[in-house]
Amino acid sequence: MTDESNQVETPIPTSFDAANPTPELVEKLKKELGEAKAQAQENWDKLLRREAEIQNMNKQTQKRVQDAHQFAIEGFVKELLVILDTFERALMASNESNASLESMREGITLTQKQFVDSLARFAVTPVVAKVGDPFNPQYHQALTTMETTDVPAQHIMAVVQTGYQLHGRLVRPTGVIVAKEAKI
Repeated sequence: MTDESNQVETPIPTSFDAANPTPELVEKLKKELGEAKAQAQENWDKLLRREAEIQNMNKQTQKRVQDAHQFAIEGFVKELLVILDTFERALMASNESNASLESMREGITLTQKQFVDSLARFAVTPVVAKVGDPFNPQYHQALTTMETTDVPAQHIMAVVQTGYQLHGRLVRPTGVIVAKEAKI
């Protein structure tokens, strides 16, 4: 980029003696050299800034593309989690002592395990939450609160629905019941 207003044209004297330049000419040339150096430094700084901007844009674009690849299946995962929830409810319902349900329970348990293993191969992992763990709003969704003396206040009293992450990003928080202090 050249800026014509910054260019200084120096007329070359007709009677120029390189061996004996006049002091005025030396000062004028020194001034022009200083201006040219300053302009060159300014242009160099602009170039470095533009290069840094381009590198930052490239990094941001690469990050967006990587995120798009990693999280493209997020909607699909959410739909699969509904099916997994049904398996979990079926297992809870079949926990009752009933010999005729035992083989069905084993089949459901095996299917659920295969399903969870398949999700794990695509970096879908459960958010671990247990009764007594502190409530963390980044990973847990408080479905309700209940007064109790069994669990400290602001701790998980029951896990209602397992939460899941996709590549470390929360897809669904764990649905929990949070304990609050009992009024005595």
